Amino acid sequence: DPAKAAIRIRHLMTHTSGLEAHDVPGVADYYNLMMSLPVLHEPYRVWAYTSAGIDLMSIAMQRATGMLLGDAFNQLVAAPIGSANFRWNNTAGFTRASSTAGATPRDLARIGYLMLHHGRWNRGAGQEVIVSRERIRDLQYGCGCADLEHGGGGWPYGPRVSGMTWWNNLTGELLGEKVPGDAVLTSGLRETLLVVVRSRNLVVVRFGLTPRSLDEFRRVFMGHVMASLRAPGSL
Repeated sequence: DPAKAAIRIRHLMTHTSGLEAHDVPGVADYYNLMMSLPVLHEPYRVWAYTSAGIDLMSIAMQRATGMLLGDAFNQLVAAPIGSANFRWNNTAGFTRASSTAGATPRDLARIGYLMLHHGRWNRGAGQEVIVSRERIRDLQYGCGCADLEHGGGGWPYGPRVSGMTWWNNLTGELLGEKVPGDAVLTSGLRETLLVVVRSRNLVVVRFGLTPRSLDEFRRVFMGHVMASLRAPGSL
């Protein structure tokens, strides 16, 4: 389909590619399914949450660099910050980036600490830039698609809180009004959460077996976290 030539990495990472949304990664013949997804809209016209877009980004990155996305992440991000390798599903010949990263809570917190400090890490002899400040901002706020039409998917607030694979609390909807608007997060299965609140110098990691996904749980949980902190400026 020649219309696919207009799709860029940014569109895949912000769920604005215009491809038919598909959010069941790992189904039979997933690779060919992704490659055959039809174009429903021009890029950056409609926002629709889709795992397939993130996995297509992974395939594009691999074709451009010759590296599996999971290997690149472990080499260029995890290792420099002292994290063990994240566990990725590469069994189909590409890294299924949408849903298979596995890590310990402590190593996930290291990613949050890297985000908290704008992509810089203290390596002993001074701070090293692991990810550029501009790229960190893109990940958190780079969608710029709050006014786009919501075309579906599993996130009802979608365009209003979407970054590039991360989410933000600018509207107070995702984490609740008790959490500062500069908070950003990424989440996984059963509300595995990584939340970064820069104004409170705070990184929060949450692992658990339940619930699978529940917006209200996330807001109540973070409300308790914020209530446990001293007020800003207090001794």
